[in-house]
Amino acid sequence: MPDRERLRRTFRYRIYPTVRQRLAIEAQLGFACQIYNAALEQRRYAWRGRNRSVSLYEQFRELTDVRAANMGPTKMSCSAMRDPLRRLDLAFAAFFRRVESGAKPVYPRFRAARRYDSLTWATGWGLQNGRLALQGIGHTRVKWHRPLPPSAELRTVTIGRVAGRWYGCFSLTLSGASRAAAEGQPAVGLDLGVKQFATLSTGEQIRGPRA
Repeated sequence: MPDRERLRRTFRYRIYPTVRQRLAIEAQLGFACQIYNAALEQRRYAWRGRNRSVSLYEQFRELTDVRAANMGPTKMSCSAMRDPLRRLDLAFAAFFRRVESGAKPVYPRFRAARRYDSLTWATGWGLQNGRLALQGIGHTRVKWHRPLPPSAELRTVTIGRVAGRWYGCFSLTLSGASRAAAEGQPAVGLDLGVKQFATLSTGEQIRGPRA
């Protein structure tokens, strides 16, 4: 179906991780921040020292070695580890776009761990028995305050921390009847630097993309 006939929407729900799950999420956020800063340093060094750029896919390949060495939180998915690299690549794309347009460029900056508050999964997650299942974290309780279009396509989920509360932002693609059903609902989003989705009735199982 042509892109113009598809609609990307974001749905946000409050989630309630247990203490163990919260600590696991925070550990993954902390490691994602380390990956982001290390990747930024690598790009800075390559350009200043050797006058060459480092691509996103080069950094993806190096991440394979990191995973092989069992670095990072236990069972953290490859998708979650790749997320900070994608965010950094988008930051550089925005920087160069502003340079080319003559606008004031803002060079990507290092991130403080205490302010790295969100992480996106493209794979390694799913919905089961009314709960959000995240690889390396477990099945987290979700407050489903409204339904999602039944035939929408699941894309990604982003877990974010805002003022001490946790939210799951689900990204979905709508088409046909699902799009028509959603037209009367107001869009709800959370500015985490990514687009997002979700819905589920208790007892129903919906799997996210495979890890």
